Order: sequence, then C-alpha cells, then structure tokens
Amino acid sequence: MDVPEASRTPKPIFHERPSRELIIAIKHRIWETREPWTDPNHTHTKPPRDSRPIYLGEFDLPRGYLTPCPCCSPNNFKFGAGKIAWFPDEKVLRLVGPHCFRTLNAELHEAALAQWEKEKNETQARDYLLERRDLVGNWLAAADGMIAMARAADRFSPALKNLFESSPLDIPLYEATRNDFLNVWSDESGPTTKARRIRRSSQSS
Repeated sequence: MDVPEASRTPKPIFHERPSRELIIAIKHRIWETREPWTDPNHTHTKPPRDSRPIYLGEFDLPRGYLTPCPCCSPNNFKFGAGKIAWFPDEKVLRLVGPHCFRTLNAELHEAALAQWEKEKNETQARDYLLERRDLVGNWLAAADGMIAMARAADRFSPALKNLFESSPLDIPLYEATRNDFLNVWSDESGPTTKARRIRRSSQSS
C-alpha cells in the first residue's frame, strides 16, 4: 500500500496531553474515512524502543477494513482495531495496533496498558456519552414523540370507550376485547318449534 509522505512526516506538536475533544474527533474521522494512516494528527513512523507511549483511546474499523501499524507493519494492511497513542518524549500521536508496541518494548507497553485500563474503567460512562453527544438531540426528539403518542393514547382510549358504551350504541368495548379477542354477538333465527330469536356468542381473533 502507498502511505502518503505527509503521514510519514513527524508532527511534534503535542507538547501536552491531547484533549478528549481531539481524541473523539480522531475516532469519528477514522470511522468516516476508514483510513487511520491519513489522519492529519498521525505520525506514521516507527517509534524508538525507549519512547514511552500513553494510550488515550481505542478505535475500530468497519468489518472488512484494515490499517497498517507504524510499529510493526508500516506498509501493509494488518489490523482492524487499534489504539491512539501519545508519545510525550517525541510529542507526537500515533495510531498503532492494539498490542504492537509490545514488540518494541514490552515493559513500557504493559505499563501504558495498565494505566489505560484504569482510566477507561473510571471514565467509560462519560466517554460513551461524549462520543455520542451528536445523537442526543435525536434521542430527545424521539423520546418527546413517544411521550406525545402515549399521552394521546391515554386520551383516546377512554374517549373511544365512552363513545361505544354510551347510548344509543351501548357496546361494551372493554368487555368485548379484554381477553385479546373481539367477541361478536349477533341475532339470528334458529330452528325452533316456536317463532323466536336467539342470541349466539362467537369469537374471532
């Protein structure tokens, strides 16, 4: 695969820990482009063995998409999930495979992974909401719509019941449907010895 030269150019601009907003923006861009190696914040170079990583986030690609890893496979598609790693000594960000830095320095990788797992457990609920905050408006609108429908149903059902059960209709709607069947009564002439009419009850689902 061809990795753009711009991706291989070091970007030592992250003197301080990148913000949560930037991490969320990177994750959204990865999902949209399917090309993590082209992210403008990514430095696609192999980190030195003693360059300490700090994991700031995780990302997934849609099924069927892969990306290279600057640590171990810079020119070939390799994995479909990875980590956003900040290297404070180099002041760069790299989008790396989930455990690929282990091949360079297992000790530093395990330390970074333990710290990331601790942070993730503490902020998981917050991060889930922040990453989906663009959807909150739609969720609230949908909830308002369901509430309006429920209130309308609460008004409609008693009104319909009163309509059917009031004179002159006098139809016991609730009694006829409370068992999940519509009970229908009809008057028909029956084969009797005397001329009279009988009422028969039938059920239809």
